[in-house]
Amino acid sequence: MIRGPHGASFRAKGAGAAVTRKEAKTAARRTLRGHWALLVGLCLLGALLGGEWAASVTAAKTLRTQSLPTLETAALPMEWDMARRLIQLAQDPQGAAEQFYAQEEELAQSGGAILGRSRGEIARWLNKLQSGAYMADALEPLAALTLSQTAGLILLALLCGALILFVWVFLKGVYRVLVCRMALECRIYQKVPGGRLFWLGRVKRLGRVAWCMAARTLAVALWSLTVVGGVARYCAYFPVPYLLAENPGLDRRQAMALSERMMAGHKGDLFRFELSFLGWKVLSVATFGLSGALWSRPYRQAALAHYYTALRAQWLAGHPEDRALLNDPWLFDVPEEGALSSAYGDLPAEEPLPRLAGTVGWAARNFGLLLRQGPRELAYAQALEDRARLAPVRLEARGLQYPARLAPHKPEKDQAVDTDPVRCYGLWSVVALFFAFSMAGWLWEVFYTSVDTGQFINRGVLHGPWLPIYGSGACMILLALYRFRTRPALEFFAAIALCGVLEYGTGLYLELVHGQRWWDYVGYFLNLHDRISAEGLLAFGIAGMAAVYALAPWLDNLLRRLPRRVLTAMCVALVALFLADQLWSALVPNVGPGITDITAGVARIAVR
Repeated sequence: MIRGPHGASFRAKGAGAAVTRKEAKTAARRTLRGHWALLVGLCLLGALLGGEWAASVTAAKTLRTQSLPTLETAALPMEWDMARRLIQLAQDPQGAAEQFYAQEEELAQSGGAILGRSRGEIARWLNKLQSGAYMADALEPLAALTLSQTAGLILLALLCGALILFVWVFLKGVYRVLVCRMALECRIYQKVPGGRLFWLGRVKRLGRVAWCMAARTLAVALWSLTVVGGVARYCAYFPVPYLLAENPGLDRRQAMALSERMMAGHKGDLFRFELSFLGWKVLSVATFGLSGALWSRPYRQAALAHYYTALRAQWLAGHPEDRALLNDPWLFDVPEEGALSSAYGDLPAEEPLPRLAGTVGWAARNFGLLLRQGPRELAYAQALEDRARLAPVRLEARGLQYPARLAPHKPEKDQAVDTDPVRCYGLWSVVALFFAFSMAGWLWEVFYTSVDTGQFINRGVLHGPWLPIYGSGACMILLALYRFRTRPALEFFAAIALCGVLEYGTGLYLELVHGQRWWDYVGYFLNLHDRISAEGLLAFGIAGMAAVYALAPWLDNLLRRLPRRVLTAMCVALVALFLADQLWSALVPNVGPGITDITAGVARIAVR
């Protein structure tokens, strides 16, 4: 019996018998119940790298235009789109470039109020990618460098080939191994950290695995020229990424030879297993990828992990000599308590956190804010960081997470989390951080606008060198989302939502009070009432993550070096200047070209 997630079992057939599809799928549904969000995220990223989104985009375009797509109009994965554009440029460089740029301009004018395509980096790159203008942009400097259109095309083809090779070898191949590794862990352990995506780097096997997967991809691609041979080779080399996920020390010959031996007599069974997902694939295309993203892709990934698990157990039952190659039993069964106790016996006992009562305790527990910084509060903050540092190791010791200390390929040190995400900030540190991020936002906007217009423009509602929306957003992410800090993915999306509410609400308030706008997103892709846009929120989300996990801890370390009285006096002075600026700006708002007149042809947009 092979233990499944949360103690469930999955039966491997005896030697020579086919692996049961029904059992694999039943076990996969159990796995999804415990790890649905993680597997969905992994499969979404894999679809982005693999280009599976292209079929859904093409289906949507076909439905909208009521006409079958051609080679020129179909959405293609990156590598095929590059090849298509290169062929067009090779046939008629000047004419193809003019066609690409004309289509780019047409796309820029085609967006509506919400799906704008005329402003912003997202819109610009969407237009370039969809039109092929990115290839014409790349050809122009290469032709000038080589002093020949033909030589420029050859160099561009070589660069595109190198990029495609890098994507196939170091992104797609390695990523597939990492997904297989995480899927195997999902079926047996309750906790699988997202940081497992960096596992190959930690065990220093990234290059070896990339080479093995490149050889596998090349073999399948060459055999695919014979059609039937491609299907047979895919089935024969199906275990390769799982073998490397278990033993990244295998070389190319070992992995591919063992894979072929394991699949002898099972290729037809695997083909039928894959064929059983055909209906799900059709449904995914019919729902424009929605059902595939949210269910069928992670479901298939989990089912294949269970299929491989049963296949491996069956193989080892008849070939025990291969245990030296299939050498990681802890991917398939949780270690006994004795083994865990022996490996993790040096862990100190977990001490309870010092108790903080009243408002001070409530603020520290829910927002990571220390209203006081006495000995008890500082002891609480230190104990919290110590607990967070050892949290993943304690999960391993309890059998809830893969035991890295028992792994045949061990990382150099225990996987300990960075304590910065759980650190508590003092009240005066938060005040100082508010002004630091407000000033950084002001510097960024002044710099960006100066580069764009060629002149200094004092951006913002206030007259002073600060944009409080940046400081407010950073501090709100830091405090209001304190409980999400140990879960970066949730933190990121929560930061986007929080910044969206803050920016939209602030923009609406300024329009209602002053009758004009200090920013707008007219023409931006995915904008809401021109007050917020996908591009702006994505930038805020990335900046918020940088603030929480890097900038705020670094600045807080500097602030802790200051004497308490100096920090307090500095913050009081800044608050006084800020309040004075608020009063001044209420009487004399900061308006003018580049401040409230911010888009060509749109001046002082009044509230309608």
